[in-house]
Amino acid sequence: MAYKTLVEGYVSIVKRVIRWEMTKLEFSDPFAGVRLFYPGTAAPPKPAQPLSAERISAIFREGVAGGMLDEAMLPLLGQLTGRRLGLLVHFTGNDLREKYPGVWVAQTEGIVLLDGVWTRVPYKTQASTTFFVLHEIGFVERRRLPVPAADRPA
Repeated sequence: MAYKTLVEGYVSIVKRVIRWEMTKLEFSDPFAGVRLFYPGTAAPPKPAQPLSAERISAIFREGVAGGMLDEAMLPLLGQLTGRRLGLLVHFTGNDLREKYPGVWVAQTEGIVLLDGVWTRVPYKTQASTTFFVLHEIGFVERRRLPVPAADRPA
């Protein structure tokens, strides 16, 4: 497990939960002055490398060749918004709304109804569930179009 995941993910969440309950129940902090040690085997952070313009173009061309708007546009939407494709593929028309006049945003509620069953949307961090401005590139219009029977999931 990565060092950053331990410190900023698991440990910080556990500390917040414990401190919240201590405050609520008016307990003194039993961890005051305690120092945490993390294993030397925790993986160091890996620097993120943005995709080159050539690679983005190649991905777009491959998507266009598939003949599906989603295949062409989804990788570009991921690049534009900084959201993971695994999250974007779960967006539905209900996740798009006009926040201000003429300003459309996308935001998942974190749960969707699929085939009559409420299912968690796979997101990595809580920040993934915050709204982002959906630049007008055709998605808002597409949201309003009925899905042809041939394109509906079986």
